[in-house]
Amino acid sequence: MMKLRTFIGILFVLASLLKLASIWHIIHWTWLERPPEDPWELYFVPVIFILVGANLIYEGVKGRRK
Repeated sequence: MMKLRTFIGILFVLASLLKLASIWHIIHWTWLERPPEDPWELYFVPVIFILVGANLIYEGVKGRRK
């Protein structure tokens, strides 16, 4: 059974990857193409979400092995 922490981490990583794919015009979903209010929001927020999500996944898997 997957822990809630791992599931939330996967959601964070997937959402961030979708946002980056939208920024790079790999996918074209209108609801993802809101222009960022600040320039740092363009890449900083998705990268932070990927790092947080990866940490949640790692902690969920590490805790499962104990």
